[in-house]
Amino acid sequence: MSQNFPCLLGLSSLETCFYDPKLPPHIYFSFGEVIAATALLIALTQLLSPIKKFRLSNFWFNANVAYVFLLLSIIFIFVSHVVPILPLTPKPVIGYPVFWELLAGIFVTSSIMGLIWGINRQSRYEWENCAKYFNECFRIISKGNDSELIELSGEIRPNVKKIVNFSKQYHYWEAKEAKDEDKPYYVPDHVVISLDLLNLLSDEKFCRLMVIHNPFTVVDIFRELQKGHGGFSGANALVQEIINQALINPDSILYRENKYSGLGHWKGFTQIMFGNDQFNNNFNTLLQPWGYWKDEIHIWQIEAFENIATIVVEAYFQSGRDFWQHSFALNNLFRTLDGISLQQTFSLKTKLEDEVYQTKEYEVLSRMEGIFKKQIELGEKYSDKLPIYPFNSQEYDSLKDSSFYGFLAKGIYDFFERLSSMISKGHDVRTLAIGIWLDIFTVSEGLETPFIKEIQKRLQLLLFDKVKQNLNDQYYPPITALLIDILGLYEQEAPQDNRGAVRFRGEFFDHLRNNFEASARKNKKKALDMLPKNVEYDQRKGQLIENTWFGEKIVLDLRYRGNRYDWPL
Repeated sequence: MSQNFPCLLGLSSLETCFYDPKLPPHIYFSFGEVIAATALLIALTQLLSPIKKFRLSNFWFNANVAYVFLLLSIIFIFVSHVVPILPLTPKPVIGYPVFWELLAGIFVTSSIMGLIWGINRQSRYEWENCAKYFNECFRIISKGNDSELIELSGEIRPNVKKIVNFSKQYHYWEAKEAKDEDKPYYVPDHVVISLDLLNLLSDEKFCRLMVIHNPFTVVDIFRELQKGHGGFSGANALVQEIINQALINPDSILYRENKYSGLGHWKGFTQIMFGNDQFNNNFNTLLQPWGYWKDEIHIWQIEAFENIATIVVEAYFQSGRDFWQHSFALNNLFRTLDGISLQQTFSLKTKLEDEVYQTKEYEVLSRMEGIFKKQIELGEKYSDKLPIYPFNSQEYDSLKDSSFYGFLAKGIYDFFERLSSMISKGHDVRTLAIGIWLDIFTVSEGLETPFIKEIQKRLQLLLFDKVKQNLNDQYYPPITALLIDILGLYEQEAPQDNRGAVRFRGEFFDHLRNNFEASARKNKKKALDMLPKNVEYDQRKGQLIENTWFGEKIVLDLRYRGNRYDWPL
């Protein structure tokens, strides 16, 4: 017998309807349909890429929530089938199967839409989910799949700011002070996890793929680290590995923008990495991660390094810093240049003299000569920014000289010293030094600017100190031989000439006259090692004889004691 209900679903606000529980109900959403939807959703979650799973795991509506929704929809379908057969008077709303079917449909649709939303939105790093975020990053990085790591390096970009800012909440010096005073120093969990995450991201393979495929993530990391930087060291490992990978991989953005086309017009990546002097100084080992001593150095690497050196020095001058303070950035730069010189000259020692000029090592050293010439040019350009430093030649210590003059003079001296260690390879070695020499000890008095004169007097002290060691103590390397090769033995009779080059030559010959014969009497073989190959020593006459390329012989009389002059430093 039919029963007439006055309104739809028993609600007075809705229209009337007729409902007969004895009649077969009309099914809108069946068991089969909800099970098919469940199977499809499970298959979808299993086929998701690791990055999609990464996003889901860091979203409140993750796969587990979707499964709960599907379970509830199955329960609702079950209820919709049970309600018509219950021997009870149907209750408004809940007594109607269509309500439960509609509810099941809503939950199934919500689970699908929630998953679609979750897998297509960028994951967010918050203090509430930082542990999950770290665990998912750890899972992907530990697998080491290239495509997954590339996706991850792009996925973390929107969260770089929060990761770095959370990490900066840890203050090393405050923590150290608390430890020294035996006081507690509380570090929130999200700060600890953020610091661990920065260390995790310093994975070698991950950084390599990031600098090749997602350089903008690197740019964002450096930008955030440079903001308000005050000694934060939590990202040291990450910064150093990024720089290392950028320098050793030919496909990195660092080399792509070193071209004369395309990205080479901007050099934004290199500028962001090395163009902040405060950052360069706080990360004072900025260039040390490059393991140039492990593998051979390629020309494309030294070309990029030349660009880096220029940016570091320009950042130094443009920073508005106190130029009386020591620059860790410059110190690190010139130490790296010296290390490269050492490696290349050491490798050249194994080559035959006729092979030297054609080797890759020689070309690298030639490029390094260009780097030093560029530093001289930059120093001249910005010399008006430098203060007047007091200088006492009697008390000068290059290790305590924090001026740009001191760094550059010491860098040039170290380069010359490395070259002198392979002076036996012939005249080609001179070619690597002569360009720098003529820039400093210029042949024109009018080109001797105040900047050049500051370099001259520092470099002269360093060179003559080594000359004394060569001749008096017979210590290597023979920088005396390199200087003879550069200057020759031609003696200018112009003591009134005030040019630095002339005065240097005169004082250098004085050192030879005063010390060489005594050195030869002490140990003739070692004394002869301090001469280039084209110079002979006539012990009977007390002469050094230079055999020039043109067949001429130039003689320096070591026993001549004419009027000499001193260069007042």
